[in-house]
Amino acid sequence: KGKYMELISDNPIKDSSNDLLGRASSAEAFAKHIFSFDYKEGLVVGLCGEWGNGKTSYINLMRPELEKNSFVLDFNPWMFSDAHNLVALFFTEISAQLRDYEDDNELIDSLSSFGELLSNLKPLPFVGNYFSVLGGCLSFFSKKKKEKNSLKNQRDKLIKVLKEISKPITVILDDIDRLSSDELQSILKLVRVTGNFPNIVYVLSFDKNRVIKTLNDNNIDGRDYLEKIIQIPFDIPQVPKKLLQENLFSSLDKILRDVYLDKARWSNAYWNIIKPTIKNIRDIKRYTSSLSNIFKQLGKEIDVVDLLTIEAIRIFFPDKFKEIFELKDYLLARSDNDKRKVKLSDFIQDNEMYESFLEVLFDSDNINSNNEFLKNRRIAYSAFFDLYFEQVMSPEFINVKLSQKVWLAMQSEEDFKITLSAVPDDSLENVVNNLIDYEKDFTKEIALATIPTLYRNLPRVPEKELGFFDFGADMVWSRLVYRLLRRLPEKDKKDVITQLLNSSDLYVQYLIVGIIGYRKGRGHQLVSESDAKDLEEIFLNNIRSATIKELAGTYNLSHIIYFFVSIGNPFSDDILSSPEVFLSLLKSSISERKSQRGDDPTIHREKILLWDALIKICGDEDKVNSLIEKIAEDEELRNKDYMELAIKYKNGYRHKKSMNHEDDLDEF
Repeated sequence: KGKYMELISDNPIKDSSNDLLGRASSAEAFAKHIFSFDYKEGLVVGLCGEWGNGKTSYINLMRPELEKNSFVLDFNPWMFSDAHNLVALFFTEISAQLRDYEDDNELIDSLSSFGELLSNLKPLPFVGNYFSVLGGCLSFFSKKKKEKNSLKNQRDKLIKVLKEISKPITVILDDIDRLSSDELQSILKLVRVTGNFPNIVYVLSFDKNRVIKTLNDNNIDGRDYLEKIIQIPFDIPQVPKKLLQENLFSSLDKILRDVYLDKARWSNAYWNIIKPTIKNIRDIKRYTSSLSNIFKQLGKEIDVVDLLTIEAIRIFFPDKFKEIFELKDYLLARSDNDKRKVKLSDFIQDNEMYESFLEVLFDSDNINSNNEFLKNRRIAYSAFFDLYFEQVMSPEFINVKLSQKVWLAMQSEEDFKITLSAVPDDSLENVVNNLIDYEKDFTKEIALATIPTLYRNLPRVPEKELGFFDFGADMVWSRLVYRLLRRLPEKDKKDVITQLLNSSDLYVQYLIVGIIGYRKGRGHQLVSESDAKDLEEIFLNNIRSATIKELAGTYNLSHIIYFFVSIGNPFSDDILSSPEVFLSLLKSSISERKSQRGDDPTIHREKILLWDALIKICGDEDKVNSLIEKIAEDEELRNKDYMELAIKYKNGYRHKKSMNHEDDLDEF
């Protein structure tokens, strides 16, 4: 037992031995008070308290006194999903529970028969819904011939038996505020119609405001309706604030133990944020459970007052928590410009508690504290802010929020460069993919500002194994560029694309020309055929004039040169003979082939060298072999995976051809 941390429990207490809130004497006194009323004609008690205020625990503390004076039966209507049969289920369930108390077969049989008869009835046309069945049906059956098994006869028999029982029956209906609207109306009508059954005491437990709202939403005056049903209303005692504080501090002590706290900051956080927020034991449980988990992960990494504060915001103010994440750049800014002032003012909304969020976490009035924030591991320092949010927020949520931030920067080339470069490498592919969702708002300005930068960031995407149905980052980038280009106004397309070709690297130009043109398997024909030829010629001339340094640094160079020579353009031998250029060609000619064997679901992966494509680029196989031998003279390069594969092919290895030989060149 000693190795587990004991926190205050959210489960209802069973008896007075666990009464941490000192309610046992009050509960016992109220239970006695109930039986001072005349219950011979039935009695309905309302036990009211806000969500989390311990209503079930209070009932359990009342239970010993209730059991002295009555048979105590529990009916939990939220365990039964059929609102139309709730009334019938009530009587059959009560009769079943009563068997555990005594052998009064006549009472048990009467309750059971009444329930069975109700369960066999269908809604009557003039009654409408089944939950009016007692009021409507009893009136209806009273006018019919009084058959032995009529509902009225069974009701009369039940009332007669109830009058003669040795002590009353207390029926506890707990948490009725959890019910759906139909179920709530059903159970309240049951109580209303049977509340005058002799020797039955109903104890209804609920949050009054929630029940009133549910009824009001269904065009019923909730307050008036409850007043007609409840004969003894009782609000359970509020937990003394001092006791609530003691329980909270006790739980925090067990979590934090001897951790150092900045007393001044903790005082500000407690009195202005945590104390006004935590209203009951359930709130303490929610807060401390979450805090316990995050403290285990980050207690040694991030300032404890920050963790205490931000967790309270996350649990009780989720919308403001998300805003804090979204406002990172403004909250962490060390300059107080007008835009920052507006953003923070919008966050605060003239709410003192929201203002306290910023004061405690970010020292919003102090814009020159960055070194102190770093030294004290404060969330107000970027690295610790990121560390916390990466722990508590799902990657999907973070990526969506990052995408929104990137989208807002897409109007400006400079802003876009800065914002995209700040996206973590692992998130980059998902963030770019999410940008496609903004297609309807794409403009020519956005295309010009973003396309060149997008591809400068593509190599940052970490390599990963792709499944059969994965497209990979290249395809994600292409899909976004295609959508940016197709949203260009017709009259501006050629001019904008020309600007893009002259401001982008060769790989971007290769993709743009492919997307807009008419070549089989690539083109989407976004411009006229003559314009496509003109734009392609700009691209080809840019290849011809590219320097060795530009070519060697070009992403997927083999795709570009293969396209260049495949449409009849000779490529300079001097440039191909450059080790830097050939090495770039070699690396980008390696592909991964995936296959499955028979019924085995395992994906088999094989790295292959697109040998035929290299031969076509270089002109003949001897030249390819010669260039590989030249690079292999460098011992450091010779041991690289791509060079080992190239040497394997130079020595005669050939991978098995695809069923369609052209499949090996699909990427080109």
